[in-house]
Amino acid sequence: MRARNTALFALLIVAGWAGWAGADEFPDVVGRHAYGVNEAVAAQGTTAYVGSGAVLVVVNLADPSVPAVVGRLELPSLIAGIVASGDRVYAMIADSVVAIDVTDPSAPAVLGSLSRGDSYYFGAFGDTMCLIGGSSPWGPSATLTVVDFADPADPNPTGSLSIPRYVDAVEVLGNHALLASENDLVVVDVSPAAEPTVVAILDLGQGIDARFLDVAGGLALIGGGQAVTAVDVSTPTSPIALGSLEIPDGVNGLAVYGSLAFIRNTSGVRVIDISDPALPQMMGTAVPQDWDGYVGAMAAVDGVGLAATPYRGVRVIDAGDPSQPEEVARVDAPGVSAGIAYCAGTLAVAADRRGLRLVDVSDPGAQEDRSILDLGGASVKAVAVRGETVYAVGTSLWVISITDPTHPEVLGETPAVNGGNAIRVVGDRAYVAENSFGLRVVDVSNPTQPMVIGELELDGHWYTIDAADEIAVLGGGLETAVVDVTNPAAPVQIASLSDPFLSTGVALQGSLLLSGDYGTPFPILRIHDLTDPANPVELSALPIPTLWIRFISLSGSVAYLGTHSESTAPAYINGVVAVGIGDPTAPAILGSYDIWAASIEGLALSDDHVFLSRSSEGVDILSQYTGQLFADDFESGTTSAWSGGGDRP
Repeated sequence: MRARNTALFALLIVAGWAGWAGADEFPDVVGRHAYGVNEAVAAQGTTAYVGSGAVLVVVNLADPSVPAVVGRLELPSLIAGIVASGDRVYAMIADSVVAIDVTDPSAPAVLGSLSRGDSYYFGAFGDTMCLIGGSSPWGPSATLTVVDFADPADPNPTGSLSIPRYVDAVEVLGNHALLASENDLVVVDVSPAAEPTVVAILDLGQGIDARFLDVAGGLALIGGGQAVTAVDVSTPTSPIALGSLEIPDGVNGLAVYGSLAFIRNTSGVRVIDISDPALPQMMGTAVPQDWDGYVGAMAAVDGVGLAATPYRGVRVIDAGDPSQPEEVARVDAPGVSAGIAYCAGTLAVAADRRGLRLVDVSDPGAQEDRSILDLGGASVKAVAVRGETVYAVGTSLWVISITDPTHPEVLGETPAVNGGNAIRVVGDRAYVAENSFGLRVVDVSNPTQPMVIGELELDGHWYTIDAADEIAVLGGGLETAVVDVTNPAAPVQIASLSDPFLSTGVALQGSLLLSGDYGTPFPILRIHDLTDPANPVELSALPIPTLWIRFISLSGSVAYLGTHSESTAPAYINGVVAVGIGDPTAPAILGSYDIWAASIEGLALSDDHVFLSRSSEGVDILSQYTGQLFADDFESGTTSAWSGGGDRP
């Protein structure tokens, strides 16, 4: 995570920065709730290491049916891979490999890290050796880098090897690296005194798509496609294929411990007996509750398989009886953080297929999960909060009571909303931007029976919405659509702010409309006067140093823009930009907050704080802008715009 006040030199001429009070007033990072999706798991002895967003969770599996969390460590970004090696754990995050001391499982501590760049997708570790690498997205080639991690505070790359083929997984075996590559097992000599060199290639046959790999002693198990193959690697320079087994429904991950292998696929977790690797035998299949079958990380300890699932944490599979394996527990993970909304110390988080998540943020420095309301696998994309009621949309629209935030209760639902991407509630009406449809107006006066009372089909895909008593504004298509909702049963589009690229975030404040577009080289924040909603008048256009203005939230005379940028150029911001709009004819950038890599999925405000959802990495909590808005406090010549809409929940 990085907070950065970017110079944005490219905008000095075009952005109209007169009156900018300085970027040192925003932001202060006051809290971070970094729990999120589960993409990684590793195990050693009776201990499991689990990635939950950007948090490494240490779990005691002495009793697999009652996994006990014993330690946690927050890292800068999503944990995409974990390897356990002796008293160290290595975590692969967005831009680094991090070495962690787990001698005391209750207090894991960072020992050091190595920047790994954007192109590395896999890693493997010996006692003091790190192998990192990844396949190029532009062609059949891969790079393998050898790093000496003997001193984790000063890791030292010692050699690299370019390979003209795709590589999906790597394992360390002494001074050799085993690579799962296309239809082959590739063996590379990574001895410290020499450059890495390919010393063997074993053709596994056309039936094997070598995507997954695990090694136990002198035996490697390679899987992919519809089969697994056991390979004798006791002499790494002369690997020998021993036996294969067809796996119904394919292979989406595997792990080996002793004589058992755990294979995941769409059917569940299959247990394979490899005590005779020349004749691997199918034993049984565990079908975890609400199993999604996605490709994911696997790990194993004695008689227990661990399957990482992004939305529902690590499944613990007991194979004490290999013919009848069963899920006995799970190490929970809250899933993604998508749309968010705030009210009275509680943050409501749309968690996609995990449902609705409620987080206590009354103390921003010590947030705490209150509850997760699972909606049977239905997807929740966006939320709005009014008092003690949450309105959630996605594959349906739900009205949810949070009178007791530890036990939220669904009051009513209307499946007539399907594909909702954004929601705004005004009085007894909910306005929903529905993906490829347009606008739906829902009467929520009776929370137990929400009813669609009006619809307006619009061309395009719609991602954001705001509304007032008589106007709704949608963004996301090739236009910003202004809709008259005076008669909610018959909404009518009365204006269109066309954009040659893509309309994005929208927000209303009094007679002002703020909207973003997808322009180049920078998108534009546009401010229109909607005194006559059918004839919007553009007041200003401010370039914003990002690629996409996804969300806009307003607090008095400051607009907070949730931005997304896949570029790592210094002038591009992936995070939040604060813009002063006290004079809507001359908006000015006040400051910015930039993070690494994560996708920005939501933005919400309290009286004092900005909440930023980071998709797979939880939520950041920032202070709002506190500096003066103009050099003389009243440079705009008017304070009329300062009070409008800022107190809207």
